[in-house]
This record gives sequence, C-alpha cells and structure tokens, in this order.
Amino acid sequence: MDKVQLEREKHFGAAMAIASRLLQSELITENMNSNGFPSREIVERVRKMYPTGCRVELISMDDPYSSLAPGTKGTVRLVDDTGTVFVSWDNGSGLGVVYGVDRIRKL
Repeated sequence: MDKVQLEREKHFGAAMAIASRLLQSELITENMNSNGFPSREIVERVRKMYPTGCRVELISMDDPYSSLAPGTKGTVRLVDDTGTVFVSWDNGSGLGVVYGVDRIRKL
C-alpha cells in the first residue's frame, strides 16, 4: 500500500468512527425525555443490566478530571433515576457512570 492509500484509509476509518458515534447519539437521544434524561423504561433496563453487587469494567469516561482509566473494575452500588450507575471502583473512587456518555461492561 502506498502512502496516499494509507492516508485515505486512515481518513475513512475516522469518518466511519464519527458516523458510528452520531448514530449512537441519535439512538440514545431517541430514548431521552424532553428534559434530556433517559425514559423510565431505559432506567429500568439499565437497573436490570447492572444490578447492585455486579462487577463492571470501565470502557470509557468523558471526564477529564477523573482518575479512572479504561480497564478499572468496580462493584455496582446503585442506579439512580437518571440512569447513572454508581460504582465502588477498586481504586477507591465512587464516581458514577453517566447514561449515554460513559461506557462500562458487565464482567
């Protein structure tokens, strides 16, 4: 592959990533109430996905001041009425994971 083709593929990959994020944002926005919070049904689904006591791993967090890094593990304490999953992180943090912004996965 020549340099030009590599550059094109890099830009194409970036464009695909942006398109994917936009699609995810649209899907998340569809599930939000007019006040900008997830619907009651979505909150209940999040509560079922992440019950109290289950273990999770952080995938990403959109908080430049957070000490949490991808891969950090913790235990779910609760899911509040806005869909925020509060976690007791193994590093001692208790920072919540915001629905539609941050990402975790169940272990």
